[in-house]
Amino acid sequence: MRIKPVSPQSLGYAAADKRIELLRRVGESGSISQAARSAGVSYKAAWQAIHTLTNLAGEPLVDSSVGGAGGGGARLTAAGARLLHAAEQMDAARHDVLA
Repeated sequence: MRIKPVSPQSLGYAAADKRIELLRRVGESGSISQAARSAGVSYKAAWQAIHTLTNLAGEPLVDSSVGGAGGGGARLTAAGARLLHAAEQMDAARHDVLA
């Protein structure tokens, strides 16, 4: 009997990975709307993903300001940066296990 290899998709990480990817893009771009565009999702979907992560984390992950004449913006909080770092470590460990 041949054992089928385990894939990341079969472990059910896809939704969490997409949310983390959006958070990473916010950190890189300084904008939720830019992160949404680059990820190919709506602003609402990006905002909801960040909101979900924030609720799970129990503390703000993104500090945002409303646009206007000078434009708005978003930056990761210290908690957001820590979450991204932890997610990178978990992803590396997951890839090592699956290799």
